[in-house]
Formats: sequence, structure tokens, C-alpha cells
Amino acid sequence: MGTRAATARRYAGKSAEERDVERRTRLLDAGLEVFGTVGYAASAIETICSTARVATREFYALFGSKERLLLEVDRRIVTEAAEGIAAALDAAPEGVAPRMRAGLRAYAEVFVDNPHRARVHLFEVLAVASEADGHRRVTGDQLMAIFLAEERRLMGLGLIPQRDLAITSGALL
Repeated sequence: MGTRAATARRYAGKSAEERDVERRTRLLDAGLEVFGTVGYAASAIETICSTARVATREFYALFGSKERLLLEVDRRIVTEAAEGIAAALDAAPEGVAPRMRAGLRAYAEVFVDNPHRARVHLFEVLAVASEADGHRRVTGDQLMAIFLAEERRLMGLGLIPQRDLAITSGALL
């Protein structure tokens, strides 16, 4: 995005970088809709671009491949989930049960609020072979860090026994 955006002129009062950010957002939204509706394998870049109202050349400049778009859509889902969980924990009352309920409810709401997110995150990302494993580790680590921080907090308050809860946290994922 850098050199291409830096050398382009302003259009409709927006810099090339601002236009790229808007295109990227529209492509991420369209990717969620298309992947979440017809699936990764049945989706076409042309359909995604048409849905986003973005030229295919812009798609390739911003993402390079359908696979990269899928992984970025999933990364956004995980970030939204992490933000929702953190906000829910910040607002939750003290105690193990209420905090667990709040965190798990926030995680589930990400998928209940938009079933396309569930299809993309829980199924479609698995269809991508070349980078899916590394991607799942990175995005899983983002959520795992929240779970482990909350567990350490609860242990520090004496509300749960001191022990390694990495396996339990992994099961929650």
C-alpha cells in the first residue's frame, strides 16, 4: 500500500491511502458476506469485488489473493471477539462464574450476531491449506492471552486454585 498510495494524487478530496483504506474495508466486508454465504471454495474474486464495488486490480494490489483476504477477514473476526471479551470482562462483576459467563457470552455473541462470522472462522479458514495452521496459531494465541490473563487474575485473587490452565483455555477456544 505504501509506495502506490504515496505517489498517487488526491481524488474526490481523498488521498490514495484514504481510498485504499476504504477499499480494504469494503473488501473485508464483502469477503465476510461472500465467504460466509457461499463458502471459500465457491467464491469468486470477481463476486467479492463486485459486492465491494472495487476493481479486481485494486483487490490484487491490496490483498494479492483470495486466500489472503480470507485470512484477513478471519483476523478481523478474532480481533472483534477479543475486544468483545475484554469489554465484557471489564464490565463483569467479581466472581468466577459471572466472569466466565460474561467472557463466554461475549465470544458466542460474535458468531450469533452474524452467522457469516461463524462459517468463516469455524469452517472456511480450514479450507485454506498453505497458511491456515500458522494463522490459527496466531489468532488463537490472541484469544488464549485473554483467557490466561483472566485465569491469572482469578488465581491472584484466590478465587481459583493455582495451576496451569493452558489446556482448559485451549478447550475453551
